[in-house]
Amino acid sequence: MNYKDADPEGSVCSQPTASQTGENFNQKKVSFARTKNFVKCPNCEQLDLQLKKTAEQIQNIEELLISFQQQIEDQNLQNKKQKQKYDELLIEMQIISEKHHQELINNGILQKQNIELRKEILKLEQNISKIQCQIYEPSKRTSEQKFIESLIQMFMSFHSKVQFPATPQLKQVWKWLKQIISEYAILKQKELQLHK
Repeated sequence: MNYKDADPEGSVCSQPTASQTGENFNQKKVSFARTKNFVKCPNCEQLDLQLKKTAEQIQNIEELLISFQQQIEDQNLQNKKQKQKYDELLIEMQIISEKHHQELINNGILQKQNIELRKEILKLEQNISKIQCQIYEPSKRTSEQKFIESLIQMFMSFHSKVQFPATPQLKQVWKWLKQIISEYAILKQKELQLHK
């Protein structure tokens, strides 16, 4: 069937007229869109309806495909933006991580320096206390100072310089003295119990 066989209303199934048949068919230019002398076949209307429904379905499918294509393009654009944002966040996280790592290294260095400075401060304080003791003349020193110095000297005489390379603090000496006295008291009690 040729496209010329279609009627103006879109029917593809129509019977040719007398002017369309025979020898004159090829000689005459017939515009079938304007021809009104045709006879429709009995099931043409039903086929026309099916064709219109199919055309509507195809049009709906095309619209759905266009809609899906638009959604896919939107989703791709959104995915691209999210990936770009993810890449930016990843770079930012790497920068922060490197900065944090460097800060940890710097903190470690600062802590070591802080410990060394504390040791130096302790040494300086001990030197200052020695110098202050030397500055005082023996006649001007109080009995308390003399007592403290004698305790420190006694402490140092019982301990080696390896254990205490610098002069101990009064707190350390006092703990040591309390320990000795408590041990002496325990021994004295044991001795008394043995004599009973």
